[in-house]
Amino acid sequence: MRQWCAGQGKPPTSIFRALSPRLTRGENLRRLIESNEKLIAAMQDGRITGLGYGRELGDHQSVAIEIDRLRKRNEEHLALLRLEEAFQRQQEAYFNLNEQLLPIGNGLPKNESISEMGAAQEEFRAAQAEVDRIAKEIGAGKR
Repeated sequence: MRQWCAGQGKPPTSIFRALSPRLTRGENLRRLIESNEKLIAAMQDGRITGLGYGRELGDHQSVAIEIDRLRKRNEEHLALLRLEEAFQRQQEAYFNLNEQLLPIGNGLPKNESISEMGAAQEEFRAAQAEVDRIAKEIGAGKR
């Protein structure tokens, strides 16, 4: 660790990944989405039928309820992923713009950097609005 901090070599990717909760959280959300998609496909294909909702075990209505629940969960997970990615893009654009300012750079930000910052901020606002919409639905008991 001391060598890495002193600039003598770089840590292996596995170490960086383990120390970055943002990376592992995103990976876990992607795994959940993939797992939910597989469950949805198995239920639609009839490979999974014995669900405990409704009057009888394996009731078609219970399968439809579970598919709907899993789809809503995936929508929530995807919204969180989009928000995380938009935040990272915004942060990178900010750091890029900051590097061009004094005392590090020449003090004149490039037009591309300014445009990227604006696009990143707009993407973040849109992702935040989607998360807020879902949170409002959850709060109102619509999910």
